[in-house]
Amino acid sequence: IYFWSDEFEIAERDARETHARAKEAPNRTVTSGTSGILAWIFLLRGDLSEARRWADESLAIAEAIGNSAGMRTAATVALASRLHLGERVSLGRYIDT
Repeated sequence: IYFWSDEFEIAERDARETHARAKEAPNRTVTSGTSGILAWIFLLRGDLSEARRWADESLAIAEAIGNSAGMRTAATVALASRLHLGERVSLGRYIDT
């Protein structure tokens, strides 16, 4: 709810807490999902390096567990952040996801 209400500081705090708990559990689905949320938050804030880092984590886990919805979200943020950072990207890496 905080994310969609543009309350990014609260959303980030909650996502980080949930992410830490998910890693302890371990629950890869929630770990991937919270990484994806954090990636979006950092992208919207303009912190592209952090957005890329969180998106990469989310994408790797989503691919490993076969979570296609998580793959799409993470791939979108990873691609957008890399393009805005001026990095070379292989579009097929993200579009085929």
